[in-house]
This record gives sequence, C-alpha cells and structure tokens, in this order.
Amino acid sequence: MSEMEFEVNKAEPSKILIVDDISVNLKILEKIISAEGHEPLCALNVQEAIDIMNETLPQLILSDLSMPGMDGLEFCKLLKSSPRTRDIPFIFITVLNSGEEKEQAFLAGAVDFIPKPFERVEVIMRINNQLNSYRMKQEMANHNRMMHKLVSEQQRQIEEDQENMLFALAKVVEK
Repeated sequence: MSEMEFEVNKAEPSKILIVDDISVNLKILEKIISAEGHEPLCALNVQEAIDIMNETLPQLILSDLSMPGMDGLEFCKLLKSSPRTRDIPFIFITVLNSGEEKEQAFLAGAVDFIPKPFERVEVIMRINNQLNSYRMKQEMANHNRMMHKLVSEQQRQIEEDQENMLFALAKVVEK
C-alpha cells in the first residue's frame, strides 16, 4: 500500500455532506473527496444541508463551525437529537482552535476536527477513519438485529414445543 492509499471499503461510494459558507472551501473539499472515490454533497448553509438530507442521508458530515444563520454547533446538536441522523459522524472544519470551542463541539456530538487550511492527507485520513468506524457500527447493528431475530425465533419455537408437549401430556393423562 503506497503512502497515499488508505484502506476503506470502496464497494459503494460514501456520500459526504460538506457544509461551509465559503465556496472555495467547498470546492477544495469536493475535489479531495471526489478523488478518493466518495460522493461529495455540497451546501453553502445549514438550510441547504437539511434540504439535501431530506433527499439522501450521507455517511459523514463535514461542517464549518462558524456560519451565518444556524451555525455548525446548532446544526450538529439538531442532527444528534434526531434518531434518523444521530449516528452519522459529524466532523467540524474550522480555523477556530480554542479548547473551549473544541469542548463545545465534542459535547454537541462532533467526532473530530479538520483544521483550515486543509492538508489533503489529513482530510483523507480523518474522513476514512470515521467512515470505517461508521461502517463497523452499522455492521454491528445489523448483526445485533439478526441475532435478536434468531433468538426470538428460537424462543418462539421453544414455547411452541412446550405447548405441544403439555397438550400431549394432557391427552395421556385424560386416557
């Protein structure tokens, strides 16, 4: 594996929502993400992002922290409060770097930060790390659902067998 190749399942391109009020930042990230085989979804503000998410859910969200209107922090809190979107990893892209801002972002539900100006390798690594983590969580959730279904089916079969056995014993006792 070369220095620029990072392990990620590319069977199906991941949709990555980028939200930033500065179009140059969108273009830079769009180019990096596209080159990695992912599908960038770009929005200049939170309302555009919400409109996009009403059509298709991304597997990852990159959002600026400081934006006019609803800022990235409010957007993150909004998404984390909804069962439909709470598990989507949320990464802040920002020039802000104070400990207080980072703490607020993590408390809101962010999983990481990507500092501006962007370094291609760092962007790719952070995105791929979060996508891999998200996929593993999804696979575990699917596995847990399958196991729950299997256990439920086995429990139903045991209850049915017990009922049949009691019915048979009742018939024996009647004779």
